[in-house]
Amino acid sequence: MNEDTLRQLLLDADTGQGPPIDPAALAQSVRRRLQRRRQSRRFAAFVVVSLALAGAWPFWKRPIHAPSSVPLSPRQAAMSPQELADLRNDTDARMAAVDEMLRRQAVVVVPDRPDPMLAVRLALEQSSLISLEYGQRLEQIEGCKEQARAQYRRVMELFPDSRGAELARRRLDQLGEG
Repeated sequence: MNEDTLRQLLLDADTGQGPPIDPAALAQSVRRRLQRRRQSRRFAAFVVVSLALAGAWPFWKRPIHAPSSVPLSPRQAAMSPQELADLRNDTDARMAAVDEMLRRQAVVVVPDRPDPMLAVRLALEQSSLISLEYGQRLEQIEGCKEQARAQYRRVMELFPDSRGAELARRRLDQLGEG
């Protein structure tokens, strides 16, 4: 029963996909996307280096003074920790910006030969999320709350180890059914 239902669900998903994609066109599209990502990474590196140089410029312009033997006044000594704190805050903000840029530029490696089992797992995940979305749409229609609950239960039954099942379980808990 579960296998027939899953097969029917996959057939329904296949009918809504349209014609298959040409492998040569797909490969060309992937190459173009990879080239754009590389260009983006180069530009991001340029921006990071430019920001670092712009932040360091005031320190390069500042003349270097030999330490004086004159003791600092209390007012001068009180200013130094504040300047250090401001510098630390500025550095932390810049480092956070650099980390965010690097996180956004994370590269996804596409193997030459995709693993067929990985493709099946990805298709199952995608199917579970599509079924979950159908349940969410049913929930928005007035008078279809019970159908939405049934769809969430179906997602949990058909795809028990998927992200969609986890989200369906959470949604059922929010609706008061566990």
